[in-house]
Amino acid sequence: MVYMGDIVLYCRGPYTRTSQLLECYGVYGGIVLYCRGPYTRTSQLLESFDVYGGIVLYCRGPYTRTSQLLESFDVYGGIVLYCRGPYTRTLQLLEYFGLYGGHCTVL
Repeated sequence: MVYMGDIVLYCRGPYTRTSQLLECYGVYGGIVLYCRGPYTRTSQLLESFDVYGGIVLYCRGPYTRTSQLLESFDVYGGIVLYCRGPYTRTLQLLEYFGLYGGHCTVL
């Protein structure tokens, strides 16, 4: 996991491509979320962190409860990062972390 300021990016293992992360966690075409507790299922994470309250997630494909969060960040089919700091737009977050083309890069 990477912590830079108040922004949290979920990344575990030697993975650099988002698809690899999704495949690793068995949620390809779904959601990958940052987990602060012993949660392994997306539903548990959504319930624990409250999707509309701010969480780290990658969403791809059909949208359900996460659609509003994605809309607020102007992102569809891409990466959405949870931000507790002054960053409110996805472009700012992507530029800050150097994320491009749907890839996850650990800085």
